[in-house]
Amino acid sequence: MDDAVAAAVIGAVSREFGERRIEVKLDTVSVQPASLRDRDVSGHGRILIGESNAADDSRWIPIAFKALYDTRTASVSYPALVFGDGGTTADELALDAPLAVALGARIDAALAREFAQQPAQMVVDRVTTSPAGARYLHVEALGTADFASEGTTAAQVDALYDRRTGEWIRLTYELGTTSNWADEGDAAVAAR
Repeated sequence: MDDAVAAAVIGAVSREFGERRIEVKLDTVSVQPASLRDRDVSGHGRILIGESNAADDSRWIPIAFKALYDTRTASVSYPALVFGDGGTTADELALDAPLAVALGARIDAALAREFAQQPAQMVVDRVTTSPAGARYLHVEALGTADFASEGTTAAQVDALYDRRTGEWIRLTYELGTTSNWADEGDAAVAAR
């Protein structure tokens, strides 16, 4: 089971960051019965992006993960990942702060790529940041995606920002009624 869980987490992290070099260390893994056949697997670890064997612990990003292990097939579901220190309280960011404005521009660009045949824009209502190691910020935003004549829908953004380079190294969003990650607190790892 350890190998299957490690492979699933490494695969999910690698998929999140595309072509970037990624190292993953799993620090803790907990297994709890979910049913006669399945086990809830959760834990914490660290990832290193774009570097090799950094001895400096401040370069590692803490992660939490949760997945379901099927004992019959010895397979692991796609793990839910949370980047950053889940124990850290998120700080609210002013909507006109440079980082919030830059995030809004990136979201609008991502929506324009996905919905190229119609106008799409994110109206951001709330932005929070929390440390993700010493170098990165975990940034979350709540708002509404506006599709002009097609209507609006709730939207949630989850991003990772490199404070050293000013680069957004990960930006994902979810549209619709399931876009409520920020309201789930500690349960966020289960929802992603």
